[in-house]
Amino acid sequence: MEVTVPAPGIQGHGSLFLDDGESASDARFLLDARVENDGRRLKVHFMSRARSFVPAQHDLEIRAPRNYSSMTVDGKRCVMTGRDLSREDRSVILSIARVPLDAREIVIE
Repeated sequence: MEVTVPAPGIQGHGSLFLDDGESASDARFLLDARVENDGRRLKVHFMSRARSFVPAQHDLEIRAPRNYSSMTVDGKRCVMTGRDLSREDRSVILSIARVPLDAREIVIE
């Protein structure tokens, strides 16, 4: 999930939707994200809305602009690493870290 930086005081929103990709079942995993920018750090809040589908993955990759270098996930601090996205045909380097799908609050600094 790539986190874009909203203007200070503005909230960004997005959702992650996962299903099996094949069946006509309505089973799904839906995770809503709200992003806040306080001018020096980003706060990302996750809220699960549907868990009738259990995804194979247990975590997701968070991508943020390069000037951010660490994050705290539900109180636990971790270091972000830089990744050149030229293999994805993009000319940008982003900071990345993996977080569990059941995380609730991420602070990116």
